[in-house]
Amino acid sequence: MIADTDLVNAARTVRERLDRPGWPGAAIGIVRGTDIVLRDAFGRASVELGIPLAPQTVMTVASVTKQFTCLALHMLAQEGRIDLDGAALPGITYRHLMHNASGLPEIMETYALGGGDLSSPAPRAALLDLVRRQSARNFKAGTDFAYCNTNFAYLHDAAERIEGRPFAEILRDRILGPVGMKTALLGTRQDEVIPGMGTGYLVRDGKLIRAIDAWPGGGEGGMRASLDDMIEWARNWSTRKIGGELLDAICAQRPFANRTQNFYASGVQVSPWRGLDTIGHGGLMPGFLTEFIRVPAEDLTVIVIANSDRFQPWLVAREILDRARGLDPDTIRLKADAIVPGTYLSEDGGLSLDLLAQDGYAFARQHGGTFPLDTEGNALRGGFAFRWDGGGVIGANGDRIAYRRVEAPGELPKGLDGVWRHAELGAAYTIDGATLRIDGPLRGGVMADLEPLAGSSFRIRARDGWYPRVFDARLRDDGTLLVNAGRSRGFAFRR
Repeated sequence: MIADTDLVNAARTVRERLDRPGWPGAAIGIVRGTDIVLRDAFGRASVELGIPLAPQTVMTVASVTKQFTCLALHMLAQEGRIDLDGAALPGITYRHLMHNASGLPEIMETYALGGGDLSSPAPRAALLDLVRRQSARNFKAGTDFAYCNTNFAYLHDAAERIEGRPFAEILRDRILGPVGMKTALLGTRQDEVIPGMGTGYLVRDGKLIRAIDAWPGGGEGGMRASLDDMIEWARNWSTRKIGGELLDAICAQRPFANRTQNFYASGVQVSPWRGLDTIGHGGLMPGFLTEFIRVPAEDLTVIVIANSDRFQPWLVAREILDRARGLDPDTIRLKADAIVPGTYLSEDGGLSLDLLAQDGYAFARQHGGTFPLDTEGNALRGGFAFRWDGGGVIGANGDRIAYRRVEAPGELPKGLDGVWRHAELGAAYTIDGATLRIDGPLRGGVMADLEPLAGSSFRIRARDGWYPRVFDARLRDDGTLLVNAGRSRGFAFRR
């Protein structure tokens, strides 16, 4: 068993490294059973006002919301009010949604393909209507995994239809209130005044800026909670006061059609970490990052909630577990000399990625996201299935996409200039040389740059936004322009 004193000492070591006077920070909690091993916070909840971040500070816990959403649906199923194996959409069951195995396009990326960004406001109903219009699928339901907020937005809506009231009330009455999460709530409006709410920040060019989050949150990631709230939730995993055996149900894994096991259960991930079996989930929204990870064999939970993007709670929580067990956190990292840095392209898949060497370690970057790799080539981040084997990426279902290194960027394919349209997306891409203008149904006039790769493949890089929006594109032989985001693929534009 990991000693509590070792956990506390490990967390203090991490805090000493991360704490920066006058900057945003994090709240860290460690819970064993119903006992609080550590309840700590550092940094500023408001840099401008000099208000310290505290265990009571309310922050956006983002996708940690998903386990609450799935528990609520399991409760309705237990009451006989919904069949989780029934059709949520043609060919897609509610379980496919819960296990991120639906193949649906990602709602946030679909919005981005139409020019949107998490900092640009849009009504939730319009966003859902936008994604419902799309016929493109990443894969056939049940055959693969793709992390997808669309799934949980649909689960949110299903619960509202069944109960005839807002999902925020459903979570409050069924879970948050009974558990004792006194300040937790599902926020569905970004202009909502929330008592005790901290401010989220981003680090850009070494300086802090305030994060702008205009996403109308829901069951996919809209929950706000303090460390104290999440400590009560961790205790509930031990007492099972709320949920009971359904907490086991949301941790149950289901295989893909090819019998490979899906690591993503219902709103939680089930995965090993250096000899420990863990369950949990992370969260990311502009200015806020969260990790909630449990070690069931020890009835142990580590919680990290940060109000900036200057460090990654997913890694911080695991560093605490490593240090407490006497493991060097750096030995899991893939060294830079194990890769050949550069840009890699899969022309058949219409996808590209970069391998990077930074500070002696190997990183991968795809569709704007940069993440470290472990010694087996796996992405050290939650919610994504990515394993680099030296010449390809192996997905959650074991399928492999081959890549080749682009020795030198070529030229943009000829004949791109003009207006390209996607009827279902309601978007027009106007290309003039290496410049693209995106006019979508909810936002227009978004400028992007085109970057050649090889052959008929190139990248589209939006110039604005809190998070880099990078899409892969390929001019096909049939004259269509195929555009792929990370989790929204197969968008064919036509003149």
